[in-house]
Amino acid sequence: MNSRSFLCFIFSLLLGFNSFGQFKDFEQWTDITVTKILSKKYSILVREEVRFNENATSFDDWLTTVGGHYAFNQNIKIQLLYRYALSKDLEEGNRHSHRISSDLYLRYKHRRVVFRYRIRYQRTYSQYNSSELGHLPIQYLRNRFSIKYDIPKTPLMPYVQYEFYYNLNSMASNTIQVNRFTGGLDYDFNDNISTKVYYCFQKRDALSVKAKNTYILGVSLGYEF
Repeated sequence: MNSRSFLCFIFSLLLGFNSFGQFKDFEQWTDITVTKILSKKYSILVREEVRFNENATSFDDWLTTVGGHYAFNQNIKIQLLYRYALSKDLEEGNRHSHRISSDLYLRYKHRRVVFRYRIRYQRTYSQYNSSELGHLPIQYLRNRFSIKYDIPKTPLMPYVQYEFYYNLNSMASNTIQVNRFTGGLDYDFNDNISTKVYYCFQKRDALSVKAKNTYILGVSLGYEF
C-alpha cells in the first residue's frame, strides 16, 4: 500500500460518515501532553485538553490528566491515568468529575505498517460530593484498534482508528454506548516535539443525553524529554 492510496482510504472512510444521522454537532478538541522519560521502561505524563461544542463555539470540557507508563518492551505497554474534568452543565452550571483508568497497549509492525490495540478499563465519579449518586462510578471497557502507515522519506504518518465503549453498568443489555471512527496524521518535528491532526466521527447510542452524532476536529501537541 503506497502513501497516496492510504490517504485516499482515510478520507473516503470519513466522508462516508455523513450518511449517519439525526442529532449532530461539530466539536473542536485541543490538547498538549508533556512526557518525562525516566528510564527505558518508565515514563510519566501530564496532559491539558480543552473541548468546544455547539459547532465549536461554546466551551464544553477542560480536562487535566496525569499518569505513568511501564513498557515491557517496544510492543507491550501498560498505563495508569487519573483525569479531572470541568464540564459545562446547562442545568447545574459546572460539573466536576474524576476518572481513573488502566490501559494495556499491544503493537505489531509489518514493514511500514504499524498495528496497535489498546484496551482500557475506566471508572468515572461525577459530582462526587454534591450528588447522591456521585459515589457510584460509571464504568466502561474501551477497545481501540489502529493502523498507521510510515511514509518513506517523510515524518508524516497517516492512520485510521476505531474505538468502542462497552458500558459495564448495564451489562445485561450488552450496551455499546459509543463508537468512534478516526483518521489523522502524525508528524514528528524532531525527537522531542510531535503533533497530530485528526478528524473523528463519534456515534452515541439512543440513551445518551449528548449529541448522537458528533464530528470532531482535533489537534494534539506532544513534548517528550
